[in-house]
Amino acid sequence: MTRRPPVRAFLHVLVAVAILTSCNRKSHVRDPNHLLAEADRLALLLNWPKAEPLYAQAETLFNQSADKKDALYARLGWIWSKADTGGAVKFEGEVDDDIQNPLVRGDRRLMLRALVAKAAIQREANEASAQDAWEKILVLANALHDQRWHARAEAELGEIAFLNGDVDKATRLVKSALISLYEHADLGAALYYSSIVGNGLVEVGQPEKGLEYCNMVLKMAAITKDVGFPECLLGLSPRSRGAPPRG
Repeated sequence: MTRRPPVRAFLHVLVAVAILTSCNRKSHVRDPNHLLAEADRLALLLNWPKAEPLYAQAETLFNQSADKKDALYARLGWIWSKADTGGAVKFEGEVDDDIQNPLVRGDRRLMLRALVAKAAIQREANEASAQDAWEKILVLANALHDQRWHARAEAELGEIAFLNGDVDKATRLVKSALISLYEHADLGAALYYSSIVGNGLVEVGQPEKGLEYCNMVLKMAAITKDVGFPECLLGLSPRSRGAPPRG
């Protein structure tokens, strides 16, 4: 007959696991690299309300350890998150200064982050005014072999082309971007730009095809952990209604 281990032994194991889990969580709270990585993950999913405070915490911790480069990386992420919720216009001058900063100019990844923040701020005021920043992002992402930001830049430039009346160019760029975004599992952007396509089709008189896109977005958003609020639900792009927080 097999002897069962004492209940007390199981309790000791459970307590030990709980303590280790708690310690691990606390260490993550004080680890700026973990906070920055999590903030980036959430921001890419358009979950700005959860990303924003993590960027702020990471910036504070990096500053405490005199890590200027990563502190700036976190700061630019925070500005990016504020821009996409409609509250970062006042930081445009700061970002312009950062782009001229030798620390940024000597680090292509940091420059990419600065340009993303710049583009996000500009598009809130006027989509077309962000064209130069998105073109620079496209070139830099290509040099860095960063498929995610290359596709996002293509989608944004496609949207600008559409607003400028160049439907053929817009269709080519957005189609290429969506294929890449889904292929590389950049679901936050894939769902966002799919929703824009869906709403656009509705607006140009193709409601059935547009609703197919929107229904797909809603279904995928429902099973994508931490994804931001799908714009299709309201039938509006965030820029046309002041870009409230998603999530």
